[in-house]
Amino acid sequence: MKKYLNIIIGVVLIATLALIPTLKAEAVIVDSGSISLIDSTDIMPFPDPAPTGSGLGTLDLIMLSFSAGGAGNNPSGPLNFDNANTGLPTGSTTTANESYITSVGELRDFYDLNFGVGAVNEMVLFLNINETGGTQDILLSKLDIVIDYTSPTTGGRDNPAANDITSATQNSTNDVFDGGTRIAKLGAGTPFSVLQINTGIGAIDQYILTGIDPFDPAYSDSTRILFHWESSVHDAGGEVVFLSGTFRKEDLPGDGGGGGNGVIPEPTTMSLLGLGLLGLAKLRKKR
Repeated sequence: MKKYLNIIIGVVLIATLALIPTLKAEAVIVDSGSISLIDSTDIMPFPDPAPTGSGLGTLDLIMLSFSAGGAGNNPSGPLNFDNANTGLPTGSTTTANESYITSVGELRDFYDLNFGVGAVNEMVLFLNINETGGTQDILLSKLDIVIDYTSPTTGGRDNPAANDITSATQNSTNDVFDGGTRIAKLGAGTPFSVLQINTGIGAIDQYILTGIDPFDPAYSDSTRILFHWESSVHDAGGEVVFLSGTFRKEDLPGDGGGGGNGVIPEPTTMSLLGLGLLGLAKLRKKR
């Protein structure tokens, strides 16, 4: 009787374990001690008409796209940058969960090619939104910039400085990466509503200040760098995230640096100015 009881207990135990879902290991990513927090004040509308840029305009490095057009990132000359991720949604697909991998050295080569050596001190992401119908915006819920990840390693992702990573490999990364140090991420207040400003494919709608200096000596040319993007409410059309070969931070209005177009006051500044004028008016009336 005891023998049969042990068999029954063993069968029940095996069946119970089979019902327990397999837990996916969480990615182990450490935040940098000086991590850059990207908040709503770092996500800025691109003006229409556009400011005058200082670059040669020979190349926009496409990081995330909805199509293969320009995804090869092949400028004229000896440079060949890692291909774009072409997995951003179009049509009725509403969510994006994509990554772009390259090396810090290739980012430096890109900036040197377009602006001259040492002319860029902050990496700025540019966004082209192409929505139709309803509210023409997307919701940005995650933007992580990670260096020295330990996986994935296939398809040249272990050494992007020495390999030309294909779009198919970029598309397969998604959020499956592990290890490394996060040097920038979205701060509090997410998801951020990012609006379409300028109509048409190829028109810049928003830019994002990352707070990351690509020429920081803490990074070597071979440093692996990964950009992870998650967004939703993609109603139609297709979005593109890229680095501009025309505009640096200093060429942009507002918090971007002015660009010769004047600094755009923040809402808080305007409110304080209004209160000051109101106070002066009351003082004048009292006198």
